[in-house]
Amino acid sequence: LLWNGCPGDGIKPQSTSQQPAQKKSSPKTTSLTYADRQAWRAILQWPDSCETAFDNREGTWSGMTFWPIGPKQFLVEVQCFLAAYQPTNMYACYNEGTRPALAKFLAFTVYTSDGKKIVQEQVMELAGLSDFDPEQKELSVTTKSRGLGDCGSFAKYGIQNGSATLKEFRAKFHCDGRWQEPKTYERLFPR
Repeated sequence: LLWNGCPGDGIKPQSTSQQPAQKKSSPKTTSLTYADRQAWRAILQWPDSCETAFDNREGTWSGMTFWPIGPKQFLVEVQCFLAAYQPTNMYACYNEGTRPALAKFLAFTVYTSDGKKIVQEQVMELAGLSDFDPEQKELSVTTKSRGLGDCGSFAKYGIQNGSATLKEFRAKFHCDGRWQEPKTYERLFPR
């Protein structure tokens, strides 16, 4: 969706096709309230499962962040769930420079382990703490597998040409009681 930068629900992508936005003029993108979240939901159309899991703190916050990635283009972080130490988010690219405006939720490549083998998957929701570098158009997500922070993952995605491209994925799947900087976990991608 975001032509120079960025472009469901659960583990498998439902559809990552571009969706025409429902309104002609967009609500604000800063200092958002819960009412603003509702207006954006009508435009971006994230799934019910994300919205019902969201804790709006009695209507006092939106759980949304807009990062500009081009003229009238944004990477939008939509919080679905807040656990004890990290949120679960969906990410959409939104281009209000087109008529109609276009929105697209992104799919992300991740690696998981069942204790025996490491598997690559595509997901629509990412758990973890995020950081976005607007100059590089890179989204980084650090995930804790448990509160102690002795295991988890670190991922970096390039947001470009309507998709999220995995640039780096590191993981420490074995929780051993010893904290380690996530950026120093074993590199699974690229090899």
